[in-house]
Amino acid sequence: MLLSVYLLLWAAKLTWSLLPNDNNTSVAGQNTQTLNQSNIGSAQVKTNLDAIVSLNLFGDTAAAPQVQEEQITEAPETKLNLTLSGVVASSEENGGVAVIAYRNTQQTYGIGDKIEGTSVTLVEIFSDRVIIKNRLTRETLMMEGLDFDEANRQRERQGPNVSRNPVNVGPQPTREVSQQEAQEIRQQVFQNPESFADFIRLTPAKNELGIIGYKVAPGKKPAFFNSVGLKNGDVLTELNGRDLSNPQQALEALRILQEAEELDLVLLRNNEPISLSIEIPRDI
Repeated sequence: MLLSVYLLLWAAKLTWSLLPNDNNTSVAGQNTQTLNQSNIGSAQVKTNLDAIVSLNLFGDTAAAPQVQEEQITEAPETKLNLTLSGVVASSEENGGVAVIAYRNTQQTYGIGDKIEGTSVTLVEIFSDRVIIKNRLTRETLMMEGLDFDEANRQRERQGPNVSRNPVNVGPQPTREVSQQEAQEIRQQVFQNPESFADFIRLTPAKNELGIIGYKVAPGKKPAFFNSVGLKNGDVLTELNGRDLSNPQQALEALRILQEAEELDLVLLRNNEPISLSIEIPRDI
């Protein structure tokens, strides 16, 4: 069951990033390459998710990353004719991706990328906005459908956001948790997607052709990450046959995940594809 909880946490993060409001529920496919999984020769792992008895969700003797707080960069709202359709924010410095449209053409961009057809460069990515550099000026491009002033007022009420720069802290205590507590963790992340970084950090994985998926790393509560069988550096590439390098297919995967009874996952570990088949109990 724990792995299914993890995947739902991951879905909550991407849902928060890619579906900021009810009027923005689709992102066009991008010019990214689909990873060829036809030669998958790794073990097929069938996981029974009904049993969860004693899991060290809140850390172990290994050092865990602790996040710092920072304010979002203050920059005036841009007047350029750009549309921010979706983001995948990352806890890693220079991580994250943004789906930006210009002249009816959508592309996926990372930090430092130049927006096609413009002289603008993407410099920062947050959950509800990105910061762009327009010549010598930094400007804010809000998520489509969000009001710049209202979003800033809401952030002031909620306090600073989570930084993308982790620092190491000492060991954290361990304890056993019940199935109910695991479900409460899942609910916590759905209610507050920013707490996702407590359990896992996501960074877009790229090759020379573009984004191929999402690299995973443990958050400041690493035992949760370790218990699901993932390893630092694994790259999630497919979920139920949907290519996660393509924002539109990633959205389709999230919709399927809400009602799926079984998950078929493909990930890269040391550049070798691994296929996981996961049963989800109905009461998850």
